[in-house]
Order: sequence, then C-alpha cells, then structure tokens
Amino acid sequence: MRLQHCGLIDDSDTPIDETARRERATWFATVVCRALPPSEMVILERAKSLCNVACFTIALQCRRLKTSEPEDEIFVLHWYADLRFLILTLRRLRRAAKLAADVPSVSACIEVAIFRFDKSLPGLGKLRNVDEHIDDYVRGNPKNQHKEIIRDELQRNSFDGSVFYWLGAELDIDVALKAAEALFAAVVEAVKQVESENLNY
Repeated sequence: MRLQHCGLIDDSDTPIDETARRERATWFATVVCRALPPSEMVILERAKSLCNVACFTIALQCRRLKTSEPEDEIFVLHWYADLRFLILTLRRLRRAAKLAADVPSVSACIEVAIFRFDKSLPGLGKLRNVDEHIDDYVRGNPKNQHKEIIRDELQRNSFDGSVFYWLGAELDIDVALKAAEALFAAVVEAVKQVESENLNY
C-alpha cells in the first residue's frame, strides 16, 4: 500500500495503525516544520499577538500611574516601579512591530509607523538603555552608549503625574499610550492587508 502522510511516503504493504500515524505526524511537526522558516503570515500573527499584549500592559501601567495603590503608604516610589515597567514594555512593543516590518509587502507602512512612534517618544531609547544597563553606568563602563551621563544623575528623576523627567529626557505617559495604540493599529492593518492578499491570490 502506498500511503502519503505529511509529506512522508510509505511504499510498504503494511497498514499503518493510528499510533504509528500519530508518531509520524509528531515527528514531522517537531523536526521538519520547526526547521522551516516561518511564513510571512506566521510572522505577522506573532507580531500582532506580541503587540497586543504589550498594548494592554502599557494601558495597565498608565492607569496605575494615575491611581493610588494599597502599598503607597509604605512604598512611596510605586510610580517609579510602574514607569520602569512602562518603559520596558514600550520598547518591547517597538521590537514586536519591527518583527512585522520583516515582511516585505508591509515593511514600508510599518517602518513609517515606527518612525512616528519614535518621533512621539524621542527619549525612550535612552531611558530604556540606561535603565537596562544601570550597573554599567554606576561603574562608569567606557563602553556605555550614552557617555554624557554621570553617576550622580542616575537616581535623580521626578514625575508630575503625567510626565517623567530623567537624564534630560521626558516621557509623557498620555502621549506614550496614544503612540503605542497607533503603532499597534498599524500592525493590525498590516495583518489584514496580507490576509486579504492571500485570499485574493
């Protein structure tokens, strides 16, 4: 009996039972499929999913920054902790959008959306880089990207309820939320565009 399953051909005359069929399907999925590069649609769907989670997280952090929390009486710097999460998630959103930009058919529109995002939040990269590598800045590592920063500035910051001021940069949380939503919307539109092109093909 000649049987083809998941691209595998069996020329033997022995019937393949259900267990063997499942084993072959599992092998194909885990070994062969994972070795293949992802399709454009897979990349876009993954980027959309990551952007979606990032946007919900950004909205959550912005909401927390405008409200009081039960631990505020003990930990008066809860706003600083939430801002650090916000900065990291904004950058994660950007990286997810860059993933979508790897798809040639929508690369141009996604890059434009990323450009607008960066223009709305010009100090974001600096804030993230210093916060992520703050130990290097404490040590004065000569390889630090922002060489103008001195150690005394690392813990000098303020937040007025809307804008975070640190290292000569400003982060307006309302602007950040709108910029994040706009970038996510561009990724969603890109997914719809490719889906429509695939249906019309």
